[in-house]
Amino acid sequence: MELDKAMESGAQALFGEKYDDEVRVLSMGEKSFSVELCGGTHVDRTGDMGLFIISQSAVASGIRRIEALSGKQAISYLEELRAVNDSIQSLLNSPQDSLEDKIKSLIDENKKLKKGGVQSSSVEVIYTETFDHGDWSLVLEQVAVTDNKLLRGLVDKKKAALENGVIVLLNVIDLKVALVCGVTQSMTSRISAGDVVKSLAESLGGKGGGRSDFAQGAGETKDINEFVTSISDIVKSLAK
Repeated sequence: MELDKAMESGAQALFGEKYDDEVRVLSMGEKSFSVELCGGTHVDRTGDMGLFIISQSAVASGIRRIEALSGKQAISYLEELRAVNDSIQSLLNSPQDSLEDKIKSLIDENKKLKKGGVQSSSVEVIYTETFDHGDWSLVLEQVAVTDNKLLRGLVDKKKAALENGVIVLLNVIDLKVALVCGVTQSMTSRISAGDVVKSLAESLGGKGGGRSDFAQGAGETKDINEFVTSISDIVKSLAK
């Protein structure tokens, strides 16, 4: 219809847009709850667009920006989200179904630390497992601490409770992995904590070493789960 008649009928026009004397008018809904001047290509039904992702954000007071993705762009966006999600799962060593609870827990803990409600020496055990290798055991544990210096004390406590074996503790901050290893006195002639940490750190592209009963090191990894899985075999291969 003519532009003037379209405007008189209540059709909305975009501010700043230039229209020809004759325009197409688009109405939506049985009672035409939305009537606008056509600004581009349309489809018969929204389902024809397939995957369609909409986001909105505040631009200024009373003004919001609406953005949408469809087709291949929408799929690419979801793939990016999945990659980020997989990365977060790996960093937090948490499965998908408990990822939200894990993040909430970390946020709450951080708030408490800032308020001084929890001492910085608090320790959270993320993963723990004991591997039996004949007459000795490997205690493997991933913890979350704010200060890597706390790992030494944790290893000493576990050594005191272990009769014959090796303890490996690790703490992950971002992509950086801090490692400590303790070996009971009964095992130092068969395996060295220094050799254990050196091998583990080298697998992470880092360095480490120390005495036969205690050692520490560090490295980096993008897949902490894969690294943790490899520790038992690495330690076992070093024992005499």
